[in-house]
Amino acid sequence: MLIFVLILTSCTEKNPTSVGIDEHDVLTTIKVILKSGTDSTFAIARDTTKVKGKTITEDTLRVTSGKTYLGEVFLYDESVTPTIDLSSEIKGLPNEHMFVFSAIDGIESRITINNLNKDGNGKDVGQTFNLIISGSGSAKGYLRVILRHYDSGDKTQAFDTDGDVKLPLIIK
Repeated sequence: MLIFVLILTSCTEKNPTSVGIDEHDVLTTIKVILKSGTDSTFAIARDTTKVKGKTITEDTLRVTSGKTYLGEVFLYDESVTPTIDLSSEIKGLPNEHMFVFSAIDGIESRITINNLNKDGNGKDVGQTFNLIISGSGSAKGYLRVILRHYDSGDKTQAFDTDGDVKLPLIIK
């Protein structure tokens, strides 16, 4: 009986949206802010199964052709009160995390993402980045943001996906 209890308690499922340091912190919300000079825009995506009473997405990234934006990603656990800012956990463990970005649904050729911040091994982290808007005319699509977690700290090995969101983006 004792062996059964030990096996049962040691086989708990790891929460796939956990960001790392404290197993009780859960990534529920990803916010991206873009700035170019005095222009600023943001969008938020939430896991509404964990955050009740709020919308899945909030606001839209609105950018202008020909501009370069400095972007930053912020992470939160809004399932508790007060809200927990998880962004510092990524900064504290950069070798274990990487943001992957892609422009999708019709804006792929208009968006270039580069200059991602790096970890101690020179590998991408991406908590800060540049977003360059090219071409002319208006367009609509999404900025997809994926947060990968590498238990080993080796970004060439297997990873878990801690977050995967699509933020609406409009090019003016």
